[in-house]
Amino acid sequence: MNLFNNKTEVLERQDAIIFGTEGNEALKEAYIRLKDNILYYGIDGNKKVIQIESSIGDEAKTTTIANVAVALGLSGKKVCVIDLDFRKARLHRTFRIENINGITDYMVGRISKEELYKKTSYENVTLVNRGSEIQNSSIILTSDKIKKFFQELR
Repeated sequence: MNLFNNKTEVLERQDAIIFGTEGNEALKEAYIRLKDNILYYGIDGNKKVIQIESSIGDEAKTTTIANVAVALGLSGKKVCVIDLDFRKARLHRTFRIENINGITDYMVGRISKEELYKKTSYENVTLVNRGSEIQNSSIILTSDKIKKFFQELR
């Protein structure tokens, strides 16, 4: 059964984070188990980069990313969520943050690294939003600057 596409249960983007709300206990437990599995496989202490992607829309990628990030944050882990969806950036809405001064703006030199990180209302969770629209995202995704960015973030 697909819990995410049941049209009577679809959450608005800005209400997709279920931690700190009443109800959805089974779904919360699923995200906690996913968080526990991520932590278990990171037992060696290395900082991890987790990538969630799909070529198809409406598969709950944004919801999953946000809820796993919050679950990790609530367990004391520092989490930086980076929205690299250059076509339909949505994580800023989920975390209720304006989509300005994001990763695209940093990569093209419009803003400093300090302006890039946005504190969310969730403990230990920081967001790097997409920012300005860009026509050719492969320029950013294959750049040395983004490789360096991820190396420094770890």
